[in-house]
Amino acid sequence: MDHSGIEWKNLRHGVVNRFSGEMTVFDFKAYNYGCVMAVLPEEISSRIRAFSLAIPDSDIYEIDDVEYGRPAEIHCTVKYGLHTDNVQDVASVISGHDLVCAELGDITVFDNPDCAVLKIDIESVDLAEINRLISSNLKCTDSHPVYLPHVTIAYLRHRVEDPLYYQRFLCGMFKGTEVWFDRLQFSTPQGNKTWISLEGGYEKTMAAGLHRIAHRIAYGH
Repeated sequence: MDHSGIEWKNLRHGVVNRFSGEMTVFDFKAYNYGCVMAVLPEEISSRIRAFSLAIPDSDIYEIDDVEYGRPAEIHCTVKYGLHTDNVQDVASVISGHDLVCAELGDITVFDNPDCAVLKIDIESVDLAEINRLISSNLKCTDSHPVYLPHVTIAYLRHRVEDPLYYQRFLCGMFKGTEVWFDRLQFSTPQGNKTWISLEGGYEKTMAAGLHRIAHRIAYGH
């Protein structure tokens, strides 16, 4: 396909045509460990991606146009650091879990030495439980022993002259959005990706959902 005259923006996991919004996802490199991810539904992902694309390119942190930048695949990492490359090992631990519910929170930032990570915080008892199950049953290397689920929006440059410039991006526009996952994605250290269905049962999941609604009505959150 001839892409001449079309502006493409390089991303960590793919490229997005800034005019049409067309996305091509691919892997730039293999990682040292496997990873389980909760990929957000496209309806919500497209809103987050649009927010990311509205950030000026001059604020985006990249290396050689292929690292960091704007993630094309909008996801929450459930567990990184798995040693196995066998999807059956992972499925045997998590496939029996009920559907996963997560609630999006505020847009916040945490600093890395090289960049600032603009993210949406997530609250989810289910994701925390699956993280614990994987950690307890499979060999993992933990660089972040405390699980803090979030969705990365973009990687931002540090600006010495204006170190808090990114505060203008902080808001609660996604706060309160509830997301359900009926499958999770396992990525091997080689970058091969496979879906794992969650087959714990819809009745139990719906009962849990009704319990959450009742809790919110009773306690106001």
